[in-house]
Amino acid sequence: MISFQVVKDIGICRELWQKYSPNLYLSQIWDYRLCFHQGYQSQPNFIVAYENSNPVGFIPLEFYPANNVYQIFGGGDWNEKLDLYLGQKISDEDLLQMIKLIPVNQKIIFLSVDSKFIKPFEPTYYIDTGQVPDFEIFLLNMDKKHRKNLRLEIKKIEQSKINIKFGETNIIDDIVKFNQERFGKESSFSSLGFDTTFKLLLSQESLKGNIKTISIYINDKLEAAAICALCKNTFTYLQGGSNFNINNLGKYLNYQVIKMAYDLKPAVIDLLSDDCGWKTHWRSTVGMTYQLDTPKNVNIIHVCGH
Repeated sequence: MISFQVVKDIGICRELWQKYSPNLYLSQIWDYRLCFHQGYQSQPNFIVAYENSNPVGFIPLEFYPANNVYQIFGGGDWNEKLDLYLGQKISDEDLLQMIKLIPVNQKIIFLSVDSKFIKPFEPTYYIDTGQVPDFEIFLLNMDKKHRKNLRLEIKKIEQSKINIKFGETNIIDDIVKFNQERFGKESSFSSLGFDTTFKLLLSQESLKGNIKTISIYINDKLEAAAICALCKNTFTYLQGGSNFNINNLGKYLNYQVIKMAYDLKPAVIDLLSDDCGWKTHWRSTVGMTYQLDTPKNVNIIHVCGH
């Protein structure tokens, strides 16, 4: 017989995660997700299924106080390819019983297509390097006029003294500044703890082989930077920023990030959701993210606050 319990002990949550997560993607790695959890100052709230007192699976949630919301553990408002459930196979009926324990003030989004009880949420963007095998072919896939304009814009930027560096770890404050100057309150970094999260990512020893950075100096001054990650066969463009007073520098940063990605030879270059005004124009492939689709006959509990 299956029973259920909410677990808030981070140590137990870690043990469950390490036992059942397949670690196929960056977003399935505990240390990666823990950086978001700690940066957000969230509280773990795993819904765990037990059979004969032994844990067999769980729905990994956290309570994010800044938004008074329950979301998938480890930055569930931003990370993608998230699992609604991790563990041994259980019946749909048992999974529905677990879903009943999810508080009503939830925002369960960016779920994996492999999750159950989901519906489409937002488009996401990626490059399949099996279909587009090198950087030059990627550029040739662009509309001819757009490609011509991009080359002219790059040529103009490179008339200045350009120095591109890889692996710098002291770039987050600059990325935050670039984003906030350009987007203001719409910047992702306006979320409480988002900047701390990326500092934690860059300092996490176990992720040093995964995290990649690029810094672009113009006339000896840092004017653009990005943080990315390589996990298994997927390269993920996590965050970037540039001095918006320099025309087309954002495009130049994206150009260099994708060029760097191709040099690392991944199977997929994941550009994440939000078109950002360039991903469709650059002919990336459009996928879909998902959110929890609570069945009508399931009444999730109401929780005011935490």
